[in-house]
Amino acid sequence: MLNEQEEKYISSFIHDCLNSTYSKRVRPSDRGDYAHDIYLKVDSNFNKYDSTKGTLKQWVGRIIKNHIIDQERKTKRIYYFDDLSFHGEPDNGYDFDSDELYQDRSAHVNYMLGQETVENRKMLEDFYFKGLSNNEIARIYHQSEKVQAMRRKRFKEKARRTFPSR
Repeated sequence: MLNEQEEKYISSFIHDCLNSTYSKRVRPSDRGDYAHDIYLKVDSNFNKYDSTKGTLKQWVGRIIKNHIIDQERKTKRIYYFDDLSFHGEPDNGYDFDSDELYQDRSAHVNYMLGQETVENRKMLEDFYFKGLSNNEIARIYHQSEKVQAMRRKRFKEKARRTFPSR
């Protein structure tokens, strides 16, 4: 449990980070909600803080950064297949339908997904299409985040190797 001095310090640090360091990534209207959610994470996980691994400021900073990344993944759909296809958002005016390379790669990735086991296919779809984080996927499939990352890496390498070059 945090004492009063730590509460003030952490709250102040969270607000400063959201208003300066991450001001371009977090809308002003969302900063209050983010600050509250982050503070609750810090408070509930404070027993996990280990001063031998870094300062309190560094630890809280990692929580802030990870929370922002998680929120971006949940709220902002990013259509990409890592190095296999176009990186971007559908509402930026780019015409996906007229890009033949994108269509070819997209078709190839969909074909490759069809060749995967049901569990692998669902895990890959959860990451790439639903925007779930590694942590969320690991909890769903009862596996470590490293296992999830390795499965994605192997899939990407196999898809790259088998994609016909132009």
